[in-house]
Amino acid sequence: MIVIQTEKLNLTGIKLSDAEFMLELVNSEGWLKFIGDRNVHTLNEAENYIAKIIEKENTNYWVVRLESARQPMGVVTLMKRDYLTYFDIGFAFLPEFKKRGYAFEATSKALILVLDLIPDKTVCAISDVQNLKSNCLLQKLDFKIDYYFTLNEDNLICFSKKL
Repeated sequence: MIVIQTEKLNLTGIKLSDAEFMLELVNSEGWLKFIGDRNVHTLNEAENYIAKIIEKENTNYWVVRLESARQPMGVVTLMKRDYLTYFDIGFAFLPEFKKRGYAFEATSKALILVLDLIPDKTVCAISDVQNLKSNCLLQKLDFKIDYYFTLNEDNLICFSKKL
């Protein structure tokens, strides 16, 4: 797994030792509202959730930490989903780390460094129509809206970007 460094951040591959952080993240208000309930409610379930991520082919999860504090604050993901033509990049951060530019910094650097993982040099991002902050961030990252679709009763936007 690629290790990603920015001026302020360190992104490393997810490990089982990140279970406590992931338990908090997947149960945060934003995750539950815009990504969905993963039914991860105990430390053991968080470890199992991470183990499945690690085992899954074409799935990359980077845990984002402040370089100075080493405290986990969010994730950047890159995965190939069966229902999408391109690899999908995503991000999620704990509420106390939002509105500080960390998601932009981490995701923009990840997009530069993952070129070798993207066969056709196009990446997409899926976002809930109501997730205005993520939608704005994707546009700031130069993603363009491709189409709208519904999946599991969620109204979503598919953005894409040529790398």
